[in-house]
Amino acid sequence: MPPIRGLLICLVALIFAGCATRSGPVAPARSGPLTKSVYLINNDWHTGIGVRKNEVPGSWSVKDFPAADYLEAGWGNNRFYRAQKAGLVMAVRAAFPSESAIQVVGVKGSLASFFRYEEVLEVRVSPEGLQRLGQFVGETFQKNGQGEAVYLGTGVYGPVSRFYGAEGRYSIGTTCNVWTAHALQAAGIPVRPAMTAEGLTRQVRRFAVQREHAVVVPAGR
Repeated sequence: MPPIRGLLICLVALIFAGCATRSGPVAPARSGPLTKSVYLINNDWHTGIGVRKNEVPGSWSVKDFPAADYLEAGWGNNRFYRAQKAGLVMAVRAAFPSESAIQVVGVKGSLASFFRYEEVLEVRVSPEGLQRLGQFVGETFQKNGQGEAVYLGTGVYGPVSRFYGAEGRYSIGTTCNVWTAHALQAAGIPVRPAMTAEGLTRQVRRFAVQREHAVVVPAGR
């Protein structure tokens, strides 16, 4: 995603930090055999959740990504997340309660290869934890009268990504990173909600079994 978005979010976060929700209840310790993997994708200001496509429920709109091996889901402000050009005014408006959207990216091959300019962390969870995470994310999708996800348009990664209407109101106290933290909590990973991507990722690194560092972007990219 364009770096300017991250800068705008950080600026607004500093302005409104006093209004933000700082923490929430820590999830219970993971129980049962840790035989499944979930992935945290961090691009410095935004975080998302990655899973194998064949291990998530159809409520993730799986049918829209027939060629994918993995799906990555992220939640955010509807207008700001989907905007081609995001300015300061839009960033400030996003700080107040507003409609949200969820983006799903269909990834062929490994998540680390696709998100090569981002940090990818693998965390092991139990089958029950993965099921709870899948249910949490699935319930984020707005549904139409036929029970199908409400399609909003192509995502920021082009044809392999799609935006859908989402439940929940976005605000500076309920950011994409707070949503991601709640998803990880549902899986049994003991993290606290964090307003920033680094605040959440720092916690998840303690549980990661594999960490893929972002590729250094050449000057002028």
